Amino acid sequence: MNGTVVVVGAGPAGLMAGLAAARAGARVRVLAKGWGLFHWHAGCV
Repeated sequence: MNGTVVVVGAGPAGLMAGLAAARAGARVRVLAKGWGLFHWHAGCV
């Protein structure tokens, strides 16, 4: 895969999509709203 993938959302689905694209050879950017890397996502229990 060539190109860049932009994933909007860093929840479980967004992170898995980014991981799959990166493993396939794409350059990946994950965009998330929040307080940085360690914020809690709305879907966390």
